[in-house]
Parts: sequence; structure tokens; C-alpha cells
Amino acid sequence: MQYKMKVDLLLTSKDLNQLRYHAVVGFLFENEAFSSGYLRQLNDRLENHLTYLRESQLLTGKQQEVFLIAPQEKINAEKILFFGLGSINTYSQDMIDIAIKKALLTLEKLYIYDLLILISSENIMKDIYIDLIKSLIVSLINYWNEKEKGEFKIVFLIEEQYKNDLKNLEKELRPYFNPTFDYSILIEVD
Repeated sequence: MQYKMKVDLLLTSKDLNQLRYHAVVGFLFENEAFSSGYLRQLNDRLENHLTYLRESQLLTGKQQEVFLIAPQEKINAEKILFFGLGSINTYSQDMIDIAIKKALLTLEKLYIYDLLILISSENIMKDIYIDLIKSLIVSLINYWNEKEKGEFKIVFLIEEQYKNDLKNLEKELRPYFNPTFDYSILIEVD
């Protein structure tokens, strides 16, 4: 039986406030300081609430952690969800697989299919940042391949300094998509 699956994937460096989405999804390593990039921008919009949560040991970034925040109209989203990756020193594909599985199960339970993904670049090397984005996208595609129907709109906010490193990502990802998918991948790299 033929099924209908639609996936729109955008990688961009737009300002956080220029986009509308159902939820912001952040993937955090342990002990983020929210001092740079999009996580800093989000923290600023939330009036340093993320810093408060980290300092209170409520939002730690530990592996398997899931943390939901109501943004109270301070950003263009209804929910903010953070998923812990664990220590940067234990970075591995297994770490990514655990985090993405937890994230996908949680998002599905909350009926969230329109999301903006933030990944910290704070204390990680460029290679890990690029690999993390690619791994998350491949894991998402593998998840979509198991679905029989649905529509997903995913925006990855990419730190400006890494845009050019991701410009060929569409060609790399194309083989992962099931041929019955209706999908688009747009990477903005002006």
C-alpha cells in the first residue's frame, strides 16, 4: 500500500525570532553555560531562565534528561524541550542514538511535528558539531522511514561559522530517504 509522508528540513542561520514553530528542541551537553550562539540568544529571550535552571541543577544536560519549559510568549514557540546528551568526553554515536530515541518518543507523545532544533557549539570542536547535526538528521530520517504517514517540519538553527561546512549535506542525505517520501531539504548558505 502506498503511503504519504512529507518531510521539510531546513538548515538556517536566521535569527531565532524570525521563525515560527510549535516547539524548540535543544540538545545539551552537561553543564552548558548558555554563553554563546543560539542557546545564548534563547537564554536572553527567556530573561536568563536557562542559566537559573542550570545553576539550580534542574537543567543539567545529563544523558537521558528531558526538560520541558513553557516560554510564556517570550519566543515564537509553545514549548521548549531540552534533551541531555551527557558529558562531551563520552561523545559517541550511542550517545546520539539514546538522545534521539528519547526525543522522538517524547515529541510523538506531545504531538509535536513542527520544531526548531538547537545544538550548542559552546565547548565542542567543529568536527563534533558537524557530526552531531548529521547524526541527528540521519536518526530522524531513519525514524521517518518507519512511519507510514505524517508531516514533519524541522528547522535546524546552524551557527553562522559552520554554514559552509554543511552546504553539501543535501547530497549526503538523499540516499537515506525512502523513495516514497515527499521531502525537501533546504540549506541556506548565503
